[in-house]
Amino acid sequence: LRANLVASKYGYQTKDCHGFNIVFEGTSPRFVDLGSFVKVAEGFRGWLAFEEFLCFYYYPLCIWKDGNGFIARRMLQGNPAMPHVSYLLYRFPFCRILNHAWQEKMARLFLKLKVSSPETLRKKDDGVLMNLARSLAARNLLPGMKVDLPAWLHKLEKLSQKNIATMWGGYHDEFSRQGNIVPTPRFARIISLVRELNPSSILELAGNQGALSTLLAEALPGTPVVCSDYDEIAVDVMYRTTRKRGGSIAPVLLDFMYPVLTPTREHPADRLRSQLVLALAVTHHPLLTARLNIVNVLQTIASYSSE
Repeated sequence: LRANLVASKYGYQTKDCHGFNIVFEGTSPRFVDLGSFVKVAEGFRGWLAFEEFLCFYYYPLCIWKDGNGFIARRMLQGNPAMPHVSYLLYRFPFCRILNHAWQEKMARLFLKLKVSSPETLRKKDDGVLMNLARSLAARNLLPGMKVDLPAWLHKLEKLSQKNIATMWGGYHDEFSRQGNIVPTPRFARIISLVRELNPSSILELAGNQGALSTLLAEALPGTPVVCSDYDEIAVDVMYRTTRKRGGSIAPVLLDFMYPVLTPTREHPADRLRSQLVLALAVTHHPLLTARLNIVNVLQTIASYSSE
């Protein structure tokens, strides 16, 4: 939205808005699809990428704020992230009484009103609904013909997740609440060992809120440090704390034993492979709770290391 606000000052907008246009350097988001910018057609007051914006950003965030992070994350695995009909059925349960054909018609009409310009409306086939749409467009009364970017930015900034508790979300609270993380004797010993190894890159598996990874990044400045955990609340605290502290660790939401895999993406072990891999106070969980084989657990951890 901010990228489009800047572009709009010069008569441009983005034609794409899928989530893969954003990459992260540590905790800093970067917009990288420079080929997405196009000149805005005269008289067009909408946004060509509005449909993708809804699928990849607005729908997942709305479901996420309801406390359903599991569904919100799974929505982002596809392209488009979530069909409009699915969101309508989620948000407006009364739509479920309609048959599937009418549900699809409602979604298509919604999109036509949202992303069509007066010029494209004139090219549509005749019909009662399209004649009505053209009449409303001629009077500047068609809903959604103008996408108000500042209003959408304000709307998204007000979204916040419900207070939910997870098993490990507050495991490192004593570190994240204080300005400086004071290493425990165990952390100090591990940092000393890592310094002796002097690795070129570090990955911590099940690092919770990233207390140890933060200390390692400070002890070995310039060494890339990635910290992962499967608990979304812990990772969210890690992300916010790292941004506030100006740290350089890269937070990752990952269950290293059961990662979410898609055919077009690298396996996390390939993407995140580092020279040194740390897995502290976690191996007993897959062994005793999940009852996994110890050889499989250790081989999986080792697969994330380049040595």
